Amino acid sequence: MQGTKENPGITSRSIDEIFNCISSIKINNLVNVLCYMVEIYQDNLIDLLTLKDNNKKLEIKEGLNGTNYIQNVTVIFYI
Repeated sequence: MQGTKENPGITSRSIDEIFNCISSIKINNLVNVLCYMVEIYQDNLIDLLTLKDNNKKLEIKEGLNGTNYIQNVTVIFYI
């Protein structure tokens, strides 16, 4: 899914395409993007936007307003 630097996988290509689309419309619009991408594999959450050797423990938590979020996940914020 992630691929290599020379041959990026679907994750890298998807994120690049999202930001390319945003770059083309932000000339006339205000665009804010907040994203994270995770994979669930064998009951483990894997952060797809960080380095493979990162040992952060990801956990699904419930917020004060009843929504769920992932603690310790890498978040990209783009204006």
